[in-house]
Amino acid sequence: MTEVAGVASDAESEKLCLAAWVEEIFAPMIQRRVDLGRGRTWCARWWEHPEVAVRLDALRLAWYELTAPGEEGCDPGAGYSAWWVNHVDPHLMTLLDGDTGPMSGCRPDRHSASPVPVLRTEPTPQRRIP
Repeated sequence: MTEVAGVASDAESEKLCLAAWVEEIFAPMIQRRVDLGRGRTWCARWWEHPEVAVRLDALRLAWYELTAPGEEGCDPGAGYSAWWVNHVDPHLMTLLDGDTGPMSGCRPDRHSASPVPVLRTEPTPQRRIP
């Protein structure tokens, strides 16, 4: 929430939190068959997957920015279309990927505690990499 001198902006205070946004806005409007026979999957416990939560939050923030009331005379459909084409479609390709996506070890009706490993890293050497 954006605060200036301890006062939240009206626009920020009207935004739903991520969980409410996913449950009330996002999930009800997404219609995809998610089964491994089609190479797609979803996990009802999406919040247990860090990458999924971050990507959905990015979609939520873009939703609010692109669907906000515009200036008089603006085409509101352009923002909605941009949200679908430039944000939702690419993210869903990754999120629902049943082979390599962040929920690929899960099924729509079954959560896997560690579906895919996170990227492995090693400590950086003393000399910092630019």
